Amino acid sequence: MKSPVKQTGAALIESMIAVLILALGVLGTVGLQARAISALSDTQARIEATLAAEEMIGMMWNDQLNVANYATGGAAFANWSNKLVGSIPGATATVAVVTTLTPANINRQQVTVTITWRRKAAEALNSHTVVAFLEPA
Repeated sequence: MKSPVKQTGAALIESMIAVLILALGVLGTVGLQARAISALSDTQARIEATLAAEEMIGMMWNDQLNVANYATGGAAFANWSNKLVGSIPGATATVAVVTTLTPANINRQQVTVTITWRRKAAEALNSHTVVAFLEPA
């Protein structure tokens, strides 16, 4: 009768497999964390773009007689644009104003503020557009 064969090194192999599974789990967690940080950075830029566009529309609302000057790049637009670049590096902005006449014969201005930026050199342009309508109070 033969004696049973001893299994040597089985515990070592099991330990190595457990460490490998743990390492894969840690790598997956690190990858998820990196993607979350990237998404957070994109969100921060969108928030800054929204706040800047709302600020521009607010300035135009308070200065309705000179709304067309904002679309052509007046001094107020230049100051606002410089502030924008300070909060979103490399951002560019355009302001378009279209005046229409309402059925009640009131001039209504449609203001479109578009802000574009590139987060990284190899990425596509990001864009955020806010549209508002201004009517005399």
